[in-house]
Amino acid sequence: MEQRVDAVYRLMKKCGDGADGGVLGVNGSVNASSLVKILKSIHAHGHILVDLGAGDGRVVLAALAVGADSALGFELPENTSYKLLFCAARRLVQEKLQGIPADWSRAEWTPRDIDALETFECNPYCVFSFWVGMPLSTQQRILFLCNSCLSVKEFAVFRDRKWTTPGQGL
Repeated sequence: MEQRVDAVYRLMKKCGDGADGGVLGVNGSVNASSLVKILKSIHAHGHILVDLGAGDGRVVLAALAVGADSALGFELPENTSYKLLFCAARRLVQEKLQGIPADWSRAEWTPRDIDALETFECNPYCVFSFWVGMPLSTQQRILFLCNSCLSVKEFAVFRDRKWTTPGQGL
């Protein structure tokens, strides 16, 4: 599984070619090995995953690489440049990773403000969110959404151990 996710990461990097400036933290620093552990722990295989704060969509594509039925990422509308990266990466993954049994069309990236979400339309089983730099009010909204959606059974949050206070560094 880790090899599959590593392959997704390599192709994402190829598509982005440093577009994020190499900055780690707010725009994601979960390595492939850690992400595989997270996706296994929330039982993404065979289920629908939602990534709240999806950034470039690498978690969405990685979820399909480990066997999720489908994956949907939500990211702020003002970050739609990430959608271009995601769409390019999805095409490249589909072309280069033909040996991975996944329907890459079941990976979606959508521009939506998490704070404005009322519910999940796709009935996810598992939810992932990268909380580094995310405001406390958005974290609370995510918890509310997960708690009020009967289909959500698993939830994982990534917090950098250096980040201890919501809103720190904003």
